[in-house]
Amino acid sequence: MSGKVPLPVVIACALVILLIPVLLGGALYRFSEFLLRPPRPTLSRGPFGEPLRRDGRPLAVLGVALDDVRSSSSGPKAGALVTEVLLGSARQAGLRAGDIIVAADGESIARASDLHRVVEGRRPGDLLELAIRRPESPLGGSSGGAGAPSTAPYEARDLQARLSSIPLDPADLGLVSRDVEFPGGGGLKARGWFIQAPARPEGPEGTVVMMHGNASNRRAELPLAGPLHAAGFALLLFDFTGRGDSDGNICTYGWREREDARQALRLAASLVPDRPIAFHGRSLGGTVALLAAADPRGARVDVVVADSPFDSLAEEISGQRAEMHLPAWPFEPLFWEVVRWRGGFDPRDIDVCREAPRVNVPVLLLHGTLDNVVPPEHSERIAKALGGPHETEMLAGAGHNDERPSEVVDHIVSFLLREMRRAGANRHSAVTRGSRQSFPPWGSIGGAS
Repeated sequence: MSGKVPLPVVIACALVILLIPVLLGGALYRFSEFLLRPPRPTLSRGPFGEPLRRDGRPLAVLGVALDDVRSSSSGPKAGALVTEVLLGSARQAGLRAGDIIVAADGESIARASDLHRVVEGRRPGDLLELAIRRPESPLGGSSGGAGAPSTAPYEARDLQARLSSIPLDPADLGLVSRDVEFPGGGGLKARGWFIQAPARPEGPEGTVVMMHGNASNRRAELPLAGPLHAAGFALLLFDFTGRGDSDGNICTYGWREREDARQALRLAASLVPDRPIAFHGRSLGGTVALLAAADPRGARVDVVVADSPFDSLAEEISGQRAEMHLPAWPFEPLFWEVVRWRGGFDPRDIDVCREAPRVNVPVLLLHGTLDNVVPPEHSERIAKALGGPHETEMLAGAGHNDERPSEVVDHIVSFLLREMRRAGANRHSAVTRGSRQSFPPWGSIGGAS
């Protein structure tokens, strides 16, 4: 009997050996592309290039995040799966995560794009008749992942949802803004809006620098801008470099964005001198706010509000890698190198808990208990690591991108008023002792819009 291996077996083994690095390289590139170049909405276009206005007015929205139905053992085989309820109008209509919308105004809905098409033809304020299938257990009970509905039995329901709209610029809120630009991280230019505080005899309460999340832009901060402005604050909303209308084309998750935040802080100090300054950031913006507050260089922030921050980028990536059923080795060591090559930073260096002990200003942490993008444990770990006074509020039943209800907005406003007035009093005492700090003007300011 010959000991030779048959030629077809040798060829098959060689092909497998050659194919493995090709497949692994392709997975690494696609994953790094997803990380470094997420969807990028601008002031004129949505995250996928879609227009945001018709005849000069904002388009209607249903106020939910949608995905296509991919599989179901007991429910509908097609439809638009509600993965998250974002706006209060959708919540008031009775929509829940896990609902599958199968018809809208009598039109059959086979996928999410069908529902988008129906909504695009309506106006804000219109009523939409929805036929849904609702599982007896929530979406979180499914083990099928995104796009896979619950395996529990479904019941048919009919709902009426009033379409809403989202503000696209300060003018939609009745606020007057000026365009600003300033040098951001990596020598890139960041762009934003400055909204002067309302005129009052006692002057502004201070300035809130507002920072958006990933796959978003400054527009995401507008819902909170109205209440903050009414409370007496000046506002600086800007796009991180690599996002929105700012320069650059990649997201670095705090590596470069913390420099954006520091420079925005300096600009705020020159626009509204001798008043306290706060950071408000959501998701990526919350992480950047904490990283910048921990940095002793440049102007000093007085208060931080961080909504749904992640504490470790490497841990977030590891969690997403596990969801994709990719092995930790050799994927992660190779991925760190790919990101360093393509993005110029190491994800393992973005670690809020490591820097949190240097944050010695008051911090308010907010996090939804049903956040499946950045689990609430991230804020719990950050709270334990913070070096200064802090409050933590876990938002029962809230997801990552949910609209924050009025009671949460009231908490944010009251926290900022209390802590910034305290910081203002301390600043006044320091000035009277001769330790006044001044900052040179930064950036440029355009005309009112």
